[in-house]
Amino acid sequence: MKFYNLNMKILVAVLSVLPFPGLGQILTGRHLRGTVFFLSFIILIDLAMIIFPCLWGREEAQQLIRLCWLAAILIWGYNIFDIIRIVYWRERPALQEKKKQLFSEGLIYYLKNDLDRAGKIFQRILKLDRDDPDALFYLGVIYRNSGQTGKATRFFNRALILDDTEKWRWEISEELKKSL
Repeated sequence: MKFYNLNMKILVAVLSVLPFPGLGQILTGRHLRGTVFFLSFIILIDLAMIIFPCLWGREEAQQLIRLCWLAAILIWGYNIFDIIRIVYWRERPALQEKKKQLFSEGLIYYLKNDLDRAGKIFQRILKLDRDDPDALFYLGVIYRNSGQTGKATRFFNRALILDDTEKWRWEISEELKKSL
């Protein structure tokens, strides 16, 4: 489930500012990262408010309690930075232009059957935007053609999840059948 229209971007940004670190990541398809943020935050809050004061008393655990609160605040702050980066960074015009140029170059090498060079270029696109379904799809095809079906399947599945326009749905299902 992908939420990339403007209203959902605003919703995701607001939800991640509220005391639910990780929710914005989960809503944008980064389930593991969101779960780690959420669990880390909750565990630190539990340690600071319940466990340390009950085990040692408030005065003895004061330094550990402060450390837990500081770590929870840092996780919360990084969560806000991360969700802004995820939601807005990929929309920058300069980034879109660079991805478009690299994609054209990679596609030319792919069509010339120079799969090594094409693969390197599609990897560069993923360094700019790790969730680009086009680059993921073509890398999956390249890996399948080179006999690396496990890697190909991972790239195809990731492209399928991230392809919110369903542009590659049929092609990916056909490629997955070939990979089996």
